[in-house]
Amino acid sequence: MPERRPWLTLPTRGAPLVASHVAIALGYMGMAQLSFQIGTPHSVVAAVWPPAGLGLAVLLLFGGDWWPGLALGVVGASLLRGLSPAAAGLVALGTVLEALFGTLALRRLGFCTSMHRIRDALLLIGIGAIAAPVFSATIGVVSLHFLAHAPALWLPTMWVNWWSGNAVAVTLVTPIMLAWLQGTVPDLSRARVFEAALLGASLLLGCAALKNFAEGYEYAVFPLVSWAAIRFGNRGGSLAPVIIAGVISWYTLHGMGPFAAGGNDQLLRLQLFLALLTAGALILTAMAVGQAKVASALRASELKFRNVFEHAAIGIGVASDEGILIDANPSLQQMLGYSRKEIVGLSIPAITHPDDAGPSQSLHQELVAGRRTTYQVTKRYLRKNQEIFWGRLATTYIPTQPDTPGVAIGLVEDITEQICTEAKLRETSQTLQTLVDASPLAIYTLDAEGRVRSWNSAAEQMFGWSAAEVLGRDLPLIPPEEMAAFRQSLQRVLAGKELSGYQVQRRRRDGRLLDLRICAAPMRRPDSVVDQVITLAEDVTERKNLGEQLRQAQKMEAIGQLTGGIAHDFNNILTIVITNAALMAAEIPPERSDLRAELDELHRAALRGVELVRKLMAFSRRRAVEMKPVDLGQVISEASRDLGRLLPASVQVALQVESRAPLTIQADTGAVEQMLFNLATNARDAMPEGGLLRLRVYRAWLDDEHRRTRGWGSPGEYVVLAVTDTGCGMSAKVRARVFEPFFTTKELGKGTGLGMAMVYGLVTQHRGYVDLHSEEGRGTTVRLFFPAIAAAVHTPGLVADAEPVGGSERILVVDDEVGVRRSAVRVLSRFGYEVEEAGDAEVALALVANEPTRFDLVLSDIVMPRMSGMGLWRELRRRNSGARVLLMSGHMAEDLDALDEPNPELRLLHKPWSVTDLLRRVREVLDEETVV
Repeated sequence: MPERRPWLTLPTRGAPLVASHVAIALGYMGMAQLSFQIGTPHSVVAAVWPPAGLGLAVLLLFGGDWWPGLALGVVGASLLRGLSPAAAGLVALGTVLEALFGTLALRRLGFCTSMHRIRDALLLIGIGAIAAPVFSATIGVVSLHFLAHAPALWLPTMWVNWWSGNAVAVTLVTPIMLAWLQGTVPDLSRARVFEAALLGASLLLGCAALKNFAEGYEYAVFPLVSWAAIRFGNRGGSLAPVIIAGVISWYTLHGMGPFAAGGNDQLLRLQLFLALLTAGALILTAMAVGQAKVASALRASELKFRNVFEHAAIGIGVASDEGILIDANPSLQQMLGYSRKEIVGLSIPAITHPDDAGPSQSLHQELVAGRRTTYQVTKRYLRKNQEIFWGRLATTYIPTQPDTPGVAIGLVEDITEQICTEAKLRETSQTLQTLVDASPLAIYTLDAEGRVRSWNSAAEQMFGWSAAEVLGRDLPLIPPEEMAAFRQSLQRVLAGKELSGYQVQRRRRDGRLLDLRICAAPMRRPDSVVDQVITLAEDVTERKNLGEQLRQAQKMEAIGQLTGGIAHDFNNILTIVITNAALMAAEIPPERSDLRAELDELHRAALRGVELVRKLMAFSRRRAVEMKPVDLGQVISEASRDLGRLLPASVQVALQVESRAPLTIQADTGAVEQMLFNLATNARDAMPEGGLLRLRVYRAWLDDEHRRTRGWGSPGEYVVLAVTDTGCGMSAKVRARVFEPFFTTKELGKGTGLGMAMVYGLVTQHRGYVDLHSEEGRGTTVRLFFPAIAAAVHTPGLVADAEPVGGSERILVVDDEVGVRRSAVRVLSRFGYEVEEAGDAEVALALVANEPTRFDLVLSDIVMPRMSGMGLWRELRRRNSGARVLLMSGHMAEDLDALDEPNPELRLLHKPWSVTDLLRRVREVLDEETVV
C-alpha cells in the first residue's frame, strides 16, 4: 500500500517557514508543560513525555528538515524549567537525535505511516519507542548531572523515567498524529456517528469506573480499545488509548484510581499500563486495518470482475466439461435471444448451426482433455427464433481445484455485419478499380521495396510508361539525385505517416522533368500492418509561383553580398578623400576662396558617397542598427507628422493605428522612419496629380498555411505597417524587379534605385518580411511585417558630444591600405601626437618589441593579410605591452568572423571616418581608465 500524504502541508520558504518552525516549538513547549504536571521524580524529568511522540510524528510526516523547530521547543521548555542554556542545548541535542534516528531507521526499514501492517506497529514499538529514546535519556540525564547538579544516586531512576516516559509517549502520541493528520475525511453517516458517540460514552464511563477500583481492574477497558480499533481503524485505535491515558493520568495526579498511591514505583506501574495499553492498541489496530483492507480489496476485485462480466459488450458464456452452459452475461443472452433462466442448461450444439456443431464440439472436447489450452473459431450460431448470425469465438479452459471440474469460458463476438461488409467490399472492388482507372490524377501503389504494384491510365499518360512495363519493377521515374529523398519519404509513409502536398520533381520516359504535387498514404492489411503505399500525383509544372519567389529571394541575397563587399572597399576610398580634403582645406590661405570652394565641393561629393555606401550596406544587411523595443504605432504616428515636408499639398495622408493590441517590435527607430520615408517618396512619385496615402499599423498572425501558399513568412504574431497609395500602380515586369538595387523607373539622374532595395534590406535585417501588391491603374500596397514581441518600450537619454582634441601620446598606425594609413598619420601628427606607421601586423609587432619607449595606442585595421587586427590585439595582450588598441574596419562588427564572440575590451572605429571622428575616438580610448 503506498504512503498516504498528510492533508496538512507546511511552507518551505520565507516567513511562513519560520512561523511553522515556531509553531512546532510552541506545540512542543505546550505539551512539555502539561507533561511536567504528571508525577516527576526530578524537576525536568516527566514520567510521561508526549512531546517525544510529537517530535517523531512531525519528522515522519513532514521530513527531517523540521528538526530546528523541534530543537527550539526543547530549548524553550528546558529554560522554562530553570535549566542552564548549556544543559538545555544538550537536552535538545538528545531529543533531536532521538527523533532523527527514529525517523531514519523507520524509513530505512520500510515503515508505512498508514500503519496497516503488524510489521509497522512492531517497528514503531521497537525502533521509535524502545531504541530511539535511549539517545535523549542518556544525553539528558548526563547533562542534568554535570550541568544541573542532579545527584548521582538519582541518575538510574531519572534515566528509567526519562526513557520510559518517551517510550510511552511515542506509542501514545505518534499513532494519533499519523492517523488524524493524513488520510481521507472520516465516514460521517448517521449510523457511524451514533456508533462513535456510543463508543466515546463507553470509554468515559469505563474510565470513570476506574476511579474507585484498585490496581488490576484498569485492564477492563481493553475491550473498548479493541472495539475502537476494529470498527474505526487507525483513528479509533489511536484515540481510545489517548482518552484512557488522559483520564488515568488525571486520576493519578489527583490521588485517585488504581495508581494513586504515589511514588516512583506507582509511576512506573502507570507507565507499564500505558505501554501495554498503547502497544496492544497498535498491534490490534494494525491487524484490524490490514484485515479490513484485504477484505475491501477482495470485495472490490469480485465486484470489478462481476461488473466486467455483466456489462461487457462482448458475449461471455461459461460451460461445463460436458459442454452445458452454466452462466451467460446479458450480451450473450441478447445475442442468442434467451433469458438467463432459459440459456442456463443449454448445450453448445443446441445454439450452434448444425453444419458447425460437430467441429465445435470436437474442439471443446480437446480443450477439456488438456490437448489444447485455448482455441479460436468463426462459426454460425442459432438464435432462439432460429435466425443465423456469424460469431467469432475465443475459448479458454480454467481448471478450479484438483478434484473439482473446471470450466470453459467463451468470448463470442457478433461479426455478422463484418462478414456482410466484406462481401460488399468484394462487390465494389471492381467499381473502385474503374474509378482509379478513370481518375485524371496519376495513381499508383508501391510495396515496401519501392516496386510498383498498380499503375492507372493517368500514370501511363503522365509518365509515358505502360502498366506492363512497370508492374513488379522499381519505380522508374525517380531522378538519381532524388533517390535518397524518395527512399526516406517511402519509409516515412510505411511507418504510418501520410504525405500531403509534397512538392517533388520526377522524370518522364522522354527525360523531361515534371513538377509534381504528391499525396501518399499507407495501405494496411486486415492485421493493421502497412505493406503498401498508395500515391496520387498531380502535374503542377505550370505553377511556378512559389519557385519564382524562391529564386527571387536567392537573387536578392546574392546581390546583397556583392553590394556589401563593394561598400567595404568604397569605405577605404572615402576615408582617404574625406581626410585629405579636410587637411588640405586647413592649409589653404583665407584669400584662396576658389580653392576652398572646390575642396568643399569635393567634401560634399564624398559625403554623398558615404550616404550611398550607407544605403548599400543597409540593403545588404551590413549596416549596424540599434535594436530596441519600440511601439511601431507611436513611431509611425510621430514620423507621419514630418511627411508634410516631403509630400505636396495634393497628397493627403490618412493614419490608422490599431489600439486593441500592443504594437511592440524590436527595431531601430531611424531605420523604420527611413523605410517609411522611402515608401512615401515612391508613393508621391506614383501620384503626380495628387491622391491619398493611407498608413495602417495593426497586429496580424501568419500560419503554416500562409507559408505554404505564399512561400514566405514564419508562423507567429507580427506587427504590420501597410502603406497604400492611389497612384498608377506597377506592371508585372516592374514588380518582379522592384527590390533590385539600382533598378528605377525614373528618368536618368532622378533616382538612385536604392529606395525599395534599402526597404527590403532593412526589413530583412529586422527579421521581417515585405509583401507588395500592385496593379496598373489601381495603386500599390506595401506591407512590412515585423515580429511582435512582449517587452517594455524605453526611451534612452541623450549624450552630448564633446569637441575632439589632440595630444602628445605615442601612437602606432597599422593598415595595409597605404592611403588610409598615411591619412591617419597626417591627422594625428598635425594634432600633436607622436606617430609611427606599419604596413601589417608583423611589422607592428617588431616596432613594439624594438622601440625603447612604449606606444600608448595601436590604431589598426582589422582585415589585413597574414595576421588580422584581432590577431595583433591578442598578441599584444599576450606580451603585456600595455598599449591600448583601437581597431578600424569598413565592415560592421556583426559581419566580421573574428568578432563572432563580442569582447567588451574591444574598441572599434568605423570607416569612413572624418578628422573629427578619428581624433574624438582616439582621445576617448586614450582617456579610458582600463588598459586593454
